[in-house]
Amino acid sequence: MNHRSLLPGLLSSTMTLAVVGLLSPSASAATKTWNGNAAPDAHWSVAANWNAAVSGGDTLIFSGLTNLSAVNDFTPGTSFGGLTFDAGAGAFTLSGNQITLGGNIINNSTATQTVGIDMILSAARTVTTAAGATTILAGVVSGENQLTASGSGTLVLSNANTFSGRLNVSGLVRLDHSRAAQNAILSLQSVSGSVAFGTGIADFYVSGLRSNQALLLENTAGEGINLIIQRSGAGTDGFVGGVSGKGSVTISLDPDGLQTIGSKAWTHTGGTIINSGILRMGAGIQNNALPNGGALRMDGGTLQFARGNTQTQTIGALTGSGGVIEALADTPATLTVQSGTWAGSIRNGEATIKLVKSGPGSLVLEGEHTYTGTTTVEAGKLIINGSLGATAVTVNAGATFGGKGAVGGTLNVSGILSPGDGIGTLTASQNVTLQNNAAFAVDLQSAGYGQLAVKGIFSLGANNNLQLSLDYVPTASTQFTIALVDGTGSDHTTGVFSMLNGVATDLSQGARFFLNEIEFEISYRAEGGTFDMGEGLGNNIMIQVVPEPRFFALLPIAFLAYAWRTRRFGVKVTRAIA
Repeated sequence: MNHRSLLPGLLSSTMTLAVVGLLSPSASAATKTWNGNAAPDAHWSVAANWNAAVSGGDTLIFSGLTNLSAVNDFTPGTSFGGLTFDAGAGAFTLSGNQITLGGNIINNSTATQTVGIDMILSAARTVTTAAGATTILAGVVSGENQLTASGSGTLVLSNANTFSGRLNVSGLVRLDHSRAAQNAILSLQSVSGSVAFGTGIADFYVSGLRSNQALLLENTAGEGINLIIQRSGAGTDGFVGGVSGKGSVTISLDPDGLQTIGSKAWTHTGGTIINSGILRMGAGIQNNALPNGGALRMDGGTLQFARGNTQTQTIGALTGSGGVIEALADTPATLTVQSGTWAGSIRNGEATIKLVKSGPGSLVLEGEHTYTGTTTVEAGKLIINGSLGATAVTVNAGATFGGKGAVGGTLNVSGILSPGDGIGTLTASQNVTLQNNAAFAVDLQSAGYGQLAVKGIFSLGANNNLQLSLDYVPTASTQFTIALVDGTGSDHTTGVFSMLNGVATDLSQGARFFLNEIEFEISYRAEGGTFDMGEGLGNNIMIQVVPEPRFFALLPIAFLAYAWRTRRFGVKVTRAIA
């Protein structure tokens, strides 16, 4: 055998192993303990500060009371096997270059330990803090792995961290920066876990919520905070624990991002905002997953009723410029709203939604609403300036329905029907019925008036009250077609009004009445500009200012001519004596 021929290969292999050993921290990793003997020089690279010289991959233990402002001067990104603060350690402040955290952080001392260096999480890491101690991560924590807080002490995150795994809270965590967990899912799975928000925190950003524990939306000064959930990308997160306190919740997820409310209701008092993504009210809550009577602003995104239970949700004020509310439930869901102005859409999902307008305020809907469950106006006003689909609308006594939009289902009114709610036309595709004692309210203004357009049959009941308001002096013969009914048959409009502004008044066909000292007349068989087409030939309801009779209109002119002639020519008139 030629041994010389083997020598180059052996040398090459030996050199390769040596190089790999130098580059791989694990090849020579050990535990090194800080003693600070090189004070005042506090650099990590100074061997005298340790029990032995430190190299990449080592696990570092900080001990003693000397040289506590330790500075990392190793190459940025150097990996270390973990950081431990001994039981008797003084209050260290670590600063300097970024490290890759190759192990966990343990604070066994009773002092506050500040890790002010940036750290990359190379894998899932845990920070354990002993009772009575505090560990502050003041540098930026990055990486695609999770960070877990454990122990009876407090972990403080005080920088705008970018790590994108979970922030698992099994111990006590104080969040002193609004973006301390901005890309993380805040997870409170352990009964021993709790989260506090530092003084001065007004907004707090997370990627999602997953928890069995309650989250209090208040900072340590007792002020409400706005929790902003803004995950990038699709995903599902269930927040089983409730949200409470003075704060608010904002959902700003990617379009396919999903945040689920679990089995405990959210009771925060600062309102809920949905900008984008999906907020799903979990099947574990039958009534009011969101705060009962709380404010909801939707400028986009989707609010879903989940499968599994018949669900109800009461919203105090519904506002915003868009978004969708839909039902995934196996049985119909009920949405109750007290007030607000909203330009979004209520629609069926796998099940139907019922809408209830409650309370004394006004709810204005300005979008296209295609749900097919019933619509009930219990109190206050429901104003439709957008459109309703094939929903049967019932208006209770004392409540008002109106607007200048369109209604696709039947309209049954025991309260007040106010087409236009000022100026404009309310279009009804099906039959409209005014029950006994209901009112029909119309504003007559110089710029226009309210009108009801009916494509079905318009039926008037007994004691229906025609409520008219007039804000100008119209000229003689001015016409107002207050009800425009399809077809020309008289059977398309049935019944007559019998009260004017709450006073019993003859309002039969052709009857005359006074409004603001101006005489009007009413017809139930008008068509186009013709006030009375005759019996069986028209069905629009029109009121018009009574035209001045030609004879009486000429009397003032004749009187003036007579007086002028008498004075001019001295004409004297004597009464004839029989």
